[in-house]
Order: sequence, then C-alpha cells, then structure tokens
Amino acid sequence: MKNIYVLTVMQLGDEQCAIKRSRTWGWFPDLAEAEKVVRSNAPDIYANGAYTTAVVEEMGAGPLTLATSEHWYRAKRIKPGGIESPGTYEVEPIDKPELLRGIVGFGMG
Repeated sequence: MKNIYVLTVMQLGDEQCAIKRSRTWGWFPDLAEAEKVVRSNAPDIYANGAYTTAVVEEMGAGPLTLATSEHWYRAKRIKPGGIESPGTYEVEPIDKPELLRGIVGFGMG
C-alpha cells in the first residue's frame, strides 16, 4: 500500500512545553509535493510568523500508524505578509529539534 506524507507546522516552546502550538495542513501523495508547500509557504502555512518549524511525516495506511520517516524544516520570515500576500520565508532543512526527541505522531496525534 502507498504511503502518504503528512505536513504539520508548529511553534516550538521550551522544556516545560515543547510545542506551543501546531497545525496539520494536510497530506500529500509524495514528498516532493509536500516539500513544495513547505518551501513556498502556500497557502500561508506559517501564518505570518506564528509557526516557524515544519515536519513532513511519511506514514502508511491504518489507524494511528507511526511515521516511517520525518523531514524537518525551519522557516525564517524575510518579509511579513498581509491580506494579499502570505509573506516570504527562507526555509532550510534541519535535524529533528532536541526538544522533540522521543515524540512521534505530530500530524496524526
């Protein structure tokens, strides 16, 4: 069975609360499509700077399946957005943040 790629954005916190807020944007049939959304910020997935970290999880079918791989990104806002524009971000791949080691299931709970 084919895997899907689940895209979730988040704002990291600290040791007391590792994730301040998060939002799952959807799933994609392949990594390339998910990464295109991550890098282009369409449709404003970073919510004008409210989210700065993204993860794309590769998952199989079934209830509460675990990701077989995770692809992490950090977004740095270069130009703020507004009603007409989602803003411009510099997005780079990163290692899984240390605060989140041992935590799984970001997009599917």
